[in-house]
Amino acid sequence: MAVDPDAKRKRQLLLVSAAGVAIILLAVFASLFPVHASFPGEQSYNCGSPFRRWRNPEALKSHWTKDTLIIASAYPATMITHQTPLPVCKDRVQSRLTVIKVVVVLALLLIAAGVFLFWRVFGFIYDPHV
Repeated sequence: MAVDPDAKRKRQLLLVSAAGVAIILLAVFASLFPVHASFPGEQSYNCGSPFRRWRNPEALKSHWTKDTLIIASAYPATMITHQTPLPVCKDRVQSRLTVIKVVVVLALLLIAAGVFLFWRVFGFIYDPHV
């Protein structure tokens, strides 16, 4: 039984676009998980999720500031090393948010490439009688 090469190519291009959509969904799902940090006084501090940082950065910053004051008063050496929630969490959450943004942009390019190649090779409306 022979396989139509056009049908095979169409499936491949559709799968490339579907993979791009799946990668975007995984990136969005990953943005919902909190980032953790450890420093003196708090071995597993929950910095919050990148989605929350993206939605309302000031809410997380005020939470980190409040916790920084509490930890710095209990452990004065942390102010010298800057190992407190405010600088540590800001960097960690921002780096994860940056990775998520890069992954989403690459996935969008993957989807665009699949759709463009499909349109270029087959057209959006394929009429075998023409």
